[in-house]
Amino acid sequence: MILDVKEGMDYQLRMLCENKIKGLLSAHGSTFDGKEELYYEISSKQPISRIYSKKQMCYEDIKRIIFGMDSLFQEIKKYLLESSHILLGPDYCYCSPDSNKTEWVFYPDDTTNNFMELAEFFLEHVDHKDERGVELAYKFFKCAREENFVLQEIILYVEELEKCEEGKEEKTIVIEEEEEVLIPIRENVYEEKESLWNKMKTIIREKTTFLKDKHLPVKSGSEISMMSVEDWESFAEEKIHY
Repeated sequence: MILDVKEGMDYQLRMLCENKIKGLLSAHGSTFDGKEELYYEISSKQPISRIYSKKQMCYEDIKRIIFGMDSLFQEIKKYLLESSHILLGPDYCYCSPDSNKTEWVFYPDDTTNNFMELAEFFLEHVDHKDERGVELAYKFFKCAREENFVLQEIILYVEELEKCEEGKEEKTIVIEEEEEVLIPIRENVYEEKESLWNKMKTIIREKTTFLKDKHLPVKSGSEISMMSVEDWESFAEEKIHY
């Protein structure tokens, strides 16, 4: 990609061409027909305007681009470059097929950041079935319309959103773990109760034998084996304290 070099670009242009700045397309100056031009290295890279002309954007796509911008704004401060010279349109944001990282065009002209073109692009290309993606695209669009919009506002919004979602996931996991702990407790209680009934049956059999020896009326063995828990309790209470 080639852009014309204009007067007054000396310092900004030198910093751009002499340094490999993370998040910016590499560039070098050249003179052609007496006119100085900027050549940007875009080999194997494509602008997002082309990438998403054939597919829709999801939440992670939009988030990656926004966070890429934020990292770039922090990076160029080291070189005393002005963020207002970054071209923020979808035609100037490049991605490599082998990487999800974004690289932008820095053009040292009297430009100012205009997030609206990018915001409209998000709205037009987001997958409407992706609820989080739609919410983030609309939030970015809404903030970009504000006169004193600061990108950090969106960064904080995303971080807070994901923090809340992580909290919900942790709560769900805790509930599931508690249920897993309760299951063996219930099983132990059942085993203890079953053991108790076995002991009671032994006592009842012994008591029944005793009653037979005394020629007193008792229930038959089949009647005893078919008795319900409630009947066992009643029968045991009656016989044991006979």
